[in-house]
Amino acid sequence: MARVSVRCRQETYRGLISDAVLDAPGFLAARERFWTVALTDERYHENRVAVAERNGELVGRAMSGPHLDAAAAWARQLYVLYVYTADHDTAAGQALLEAAVDRTACPGTRASA
Repeated sequence: MARVSVRCRQETYRGLISDAVLDAPGFLAARERFWTVALTDERYHENRVAVAERNGELVGRAMSGPHLDAAAAWARQLYVLYVYTADHDTAAGQALLEAAVDRTACPGTRASA
């Protein structure tokens, strides 16, 4: 999850965010810490995470959870959705969106790319 997070951010934000930030030696470790907490800490048990994979390798991920604004008209908020640039023309992004926000989807739903 962390490697997908870092690579997607590098592909998406290169030229918009400093290379020093995107290529920082601690960037991957920071994302590993984030995803470890997001996937294991009981505080986030209502979050829904979905991954897209191609040939057994992760190529994207999405996460949703309770809306951060209690007055919002919808129940879930999409927090993140990233897919490798090479997989943009597959159905991976749409499948991730549907898995992450669909009430009937189970946590950890896998979307195929």
